[in-house]
Amino acid sequence: MLKKAVVLGSVITLGCVASAEAHSPYFKSGFMAGAHVGLSKGTGTFNSTYDTNNALLAQFATSATGKARETNALYGIMGGYRHLFNEGYTVGLDVSFSLMSNNDLKTRLVHTNGTFAFDNKLSRDFNAVPSINFGKIFCNRWHVALGLGLGISRFQQQITFDTNSSKSEKSSSTKLGFVPSVNLEYAATQNVSFTGNLSYEIYKKLSKGFGDSVSAPFFPLSSYTTSIKPRYVTLKAGAVYRF
Repeated sequence: MLKKAVVLGSVITLGCVASAEAHSPYFKSGFMAGAHVGLSKGTGTFNSTYDTNNALLAQFATSATGKARETNALYGIMGGYRHLFNEGYTVGLDVSFSLMSNNDLKTRLVHTNGTFAFDNKLSRDFNAVPSINFGKIFCNRWHVALGLGLGISRFQQQITFDTNSSKSEKSSSTKLGFVPSVNLEYAATQNVSFTGNLSYEIYKKLSKGFGDSVSAPFFPLSSYTTSIKPRYVTLKAGAVYRF
């Protein structure tokens, strides 16, 4: 039964691809705009080092590592242009912009057998992804595409000494990343489509040192350095209007 289902599905798929019209009644070259909602799962490993030039605290100079993961909601808009070739193949350029809801990665890192502990947090406020997409229309109403994008995200790193919440340091930065994606689109009408998008965002290491050999937010003559390589798996669903 399973083999028959696989064979039947393959035949249907091949039939749809073979029957794709040179000029699809549901797709055409032109501009498009839309909106989306979704979920983004972030993962990463914090690596931190507590160092000091204070002789009394030298025994506490240690490193620590801790993993973090979090899934949060997002919403946003997109716009772009797509060109349809006679064979049903497409190429397009688009830009999506998303706002995050508490998109934080955080963990507590303990140093020297629990003597010192620091709360590490990486927050992401938004991301923009310009991308180029290569696709194919099948079964007249369906369009699937692979995308190669450039992720632009605004991050904020924060550390807090756990016994004194007033001793906290923050640092903001904008980073670029690589974003491959898979896009699926169903044409409900000649102008309106429903979309699904699965992407994987890869960013380089974000590293920040707080404090120096002269002064530090936590102890005299001490410093704390933290780093993380964030990764995000994002699933979005939305609607697009094709002009």
